[in-house]
Amino acid sequence: MLVSATSTPSGLDAPNASKVSKPDQINSINDLILHKAETIPNTPLIAYPASDHGSSDLADYTAKELDAFVDEAAKEYTRLGLLPKERRSTQSEVVALLGPSNLDYVITFLALSRMGFAVLFLSTRLPTEAYVSLLQKTSCTKIVASPRFASTITAIQSHPYALAPFQQQDRTVYARRPAGPRFVRHTELVSEENCISFIVHSSGSTGLPKPIFQTHRACLSNYALGSGMRAFVTLPLFHNHGLATTFRGIVSGKRTVLYNANLPLTNGHLVEAMRAAEPESFHCVPYALKVLAETEEGIEALQRCKLVLFGGSSCPDELGDALVARGVYLVGHYGA
Repeated sequence: MLVSATSTPSGLDAPNASKVSKPDQINSINDLILHKAETIPNTPLIAYPASDHGSSDLADYTAKELDAFVDEAAKEYTRLGLLPKERRSTQSEVVALLGPSNLDYVITFLALSRMGFAVLFLSTRLPTEAYVSLLQKTSCTKIVASPRFASTITAIQSHPYALAPFQQQDRTVYARRPAGPRFVRHTELVSEENCISFIVHSSGSTGLPKPIFQTHRACLSNYALGSGMRAFVTLPLFHNHGLATTFRGIVSGKRTVLYNANLPLTNGHLVEAMRAAEPESFHCVPYALKVLAETEEGIEALQRCKLVLFGGSSCPDELGDALVARGVYLVGHYGA
């Protein structure tokens, strides 16, 4: 989709090649990543388990490392033919993203933003007709998807819907030693702060899901309102609660731990992960609270947090009252 913006020219051919050392120079998601890489290069911003099925073997990634990963990913997606349609535009072209909320996913949506695209975050649990509806409503004809969703892409294309798929890249690509110059964007976005950055969607519980458009300006204003706490996110990043929490950590320079997307939400996995993460704020769905409340270790893990935020659905009164009675600082958030 090409989403309208104002016509004041302020775009750059290669914004990542410029210094973004002052907060008032941050006009886009990409500017934010560059700013952090320049001002707090050695500060860990994201932590994710190092092994495929680990819960506590967290690997930290600094602002400088994330920037390097994003740059390599952007170069690779460009090499694969993922290119903006327009060389200069007041509108951002939409590319969909479908995959589990792991490190590859984070690097991919940051790379797409660096490339000048608006990112349509798709839930991994939608029926084919819902995917097609969202793609149609956003005029999206390109998608980056994890290999495990190859059959989903085939189903969308068979609907029929003309969709150009690109395989999501992993760390064997983006974590390689940088070769050659920095990535150069192939489009100039005029007044980028007013262009669409991210598109999330409603649940579709009362019909087909609806897209929710967010400009760079709106995103940056939202992310500036964070608590400044070290967060542990067990929510998928295609939902705004998980996505916004992750970016609030980046803005405040605080480490955000992401739960291993390959693991189910079990008491053992969650307790181990929380011990390793040592979060000040814990972000989850009510089911995770129920699972943690089943053992004393789980309740103690929640008690150690300054803030426990749940979203996605309501928390049963009995469970919430029991946790609050045990000293858990519990707050309902998105969709609760």
